[in-house]
Amino acid sequence: MNNPYVQRVYQKLAHARALLGLAQVCGQAIPERQRSEALIQGALLHVGIAYRLYLRELAHRYGLPKPDVIIELEGLRQSLLQGGNVAPEVIEMERLEGAEAWAASMLAAEQGALNPSVAEVSVQRAGLIAVSSVVPSVLTAELVSHWCQCLSELSERQRSSGAEF
Repeated sequence: MNNPYVQRVYQKLAHARALLGLAQVCGQAIPERQRSEALIQGALLHVGIAYRLYLRELAHRYGLPKPDVIIELEGLRQSLLQGGNVAPEVIEMERLEGAEAWAASMLAAEQGALNPSVAEVSVQRAGLIAVSSVVPSVLTAELVSHWCQCLSELSERQRSSGAEF
């Protein structure tokens, strides 16, 4: 049975790599730096989408009904348990979503991009308040590229070990 999610995972990872390639050629002048940051953040969101599509790929592989409703690992795990299944892929991914693993960092960065916190900063002159986005960690092209590579390697390895013959 052909899994429709496989190509979508490849596609989103390719989109992320394309954006990262464009970000690499941006200069350090302010407009270029802003363009680079936007491209890197866009690449991060594509990697996050690829991760969710991979969860759906696993749901489809295990024959779960409605894989499109899977949006996080816990939903996949619960759906598998309801069907009486345990997937070794999910066990590995739970470990990767744990503290200090690449998937946890990627998901935290994605959450920060999707739901940025805003801090108020006092400005001395005229009593004005400036609003700026608070970024918990520096998002770089190298970091997003690393997450993209990690997801690519994970999905390829799990596909090959779970291949149906």
